[in-house]
Amino acid sequence: MNKITEFGVRGAIALGIAALSVSAANAQLLFSNTSDRGSYSNLGDHSAGNDSYIAGYDSFDAIQYRSFFVFDIPTLAGTDTYTSAVLNVSNGGTATPNAIGMAGRTFTISSIATDINTLRAGGTGLTSVYNDLRGGTNFGSITFVSTPGNNSTIKFNLNASGLAAINGAAGSQIAFGGSFDVNNTTTDQYIFGFSGSGTAGDGKTRLDLVVNNFTAPEPSTFALLSMAPIGIGIVVRRLRRRDS
Repeated sequence: MNKITEFGVRGAIALGIAALSVSAANAQLLFSNTSDRGSYSNLGDHSAGNDSYIAGYDSFDAIQYRSFFVFDIPTLAGTDTYTSAVLNVSNGGTATPNAIGMAGRTFTISSIATDINTLRAGGTGLTSVYNDLRGGTNFGSITFVSTPGNNSTIKFNLNASGLAAINGAAGSQIAFGGSFDVNNTTTDQYIFGFSGSGTAGDGKTRLDLVVNNFTAPEPSTFALLSMAPIGIGIVVRRLRRRDS
């Protein structure tokens, strides 16, 4: 293949790649730390100033806890959509152990029907809120083979229902409940113990969101791109005839 012919072929390939590039989807990764988080006890108690998101049974107080997480979801532009979401929750705190007796237990992230302002305000005797932290739609769960280590990060890949809820909450807030199937009320069985830091946005609880927006080129652009390789092919054939 002479240099002129080679140039023509390379040009056709380049234009073909350009056509694919124009039609390719553009993805962007966004991070959102919690704007609030905490736990409700089975007595329905939550202090708005306590951001510990412990979940499970604490034998010291003989109380069960369920956690909640509140996120601000960034506004989407045009036809943008969130195509995947991962909830990262740190099993870390200022003391240890942060998890006990989790082997074989399933922790579930779920929807919450309780108004977010009510959820964040807390109070006493709000057993309906405690129940709500487990009673909603399943957004994702993990069954632990062993008890997670201190300062490890638990990653929940949110399912289609969770993703739909996040897209519906774009530009506003969304709240998740967190609970697991406690089967013991005599000894400790909990996760995310000692997790309060006083700053909900410290990155210990984070939502990773992927935005994927498919932007198709104008029909005229497609037409020009599809015709270009044909035109180059004609030029290459003419050059071959002239060279022969």
